[in-house]
Amino acid sequence: MKKTIIVLFLAFVGCVREKIVYVNVPTPVDTPTPTPVAACVFPQGLNYETFPSTPALWAEMNAAMSKVLDCPVESECRYPTYDPQDFYSALTRELQSRGLCAGQPVIGQSDEIAVGRTECGEYEMYHAWSFAGRPLWARPRETKCVGTSCGNPYRGGARPLVCP
Repeated sequence: MKKTIIVLFLAFVGCVREKIVYVNVPTPVDTPTPTPVAACVFPQGLNYETFPSTPALWAEMNAAMSKVLDCPVESECRYPTYDPQDFYSALTRELQSRGLCAGQPVIGQSDEIAVGRTECGEYEMYHAWSFAGRPLWARPRETKCVGTSCGNPYRGGARPLVCP
């Protein structure tokens, strides 16, 4: 009698399990991998001309520097590795992630960064890092200038002479 009850119980459980129907189970959908957008970089290996200008992207520069350095704008903070080239590389990536064109005029060698809105348009040059190991925060400026006459950190405008 015990065997019959166990067999009936197992048969009943087996039947109940087979009657379970899953509803509203979403069908997995393949999500397309987004196509990476090429970063807009200051054209390398090309001559460029400098010209007097006033900074328009100084606030974007400061916001990007603040994020890279993980400190508030105008504070005396230091980049963790104390290497200006590491700082310029990180700053370039951050500015590009914000939709700006950016890069050193000569990657890994220059002590300035060029920032613009289009690859072949006008750029603003910034000397954003003090070799004493601290950032040089950008400031607004009303008078046009070029080069070191601007003071730190703004260095005037630049544009590629030939653009691909």
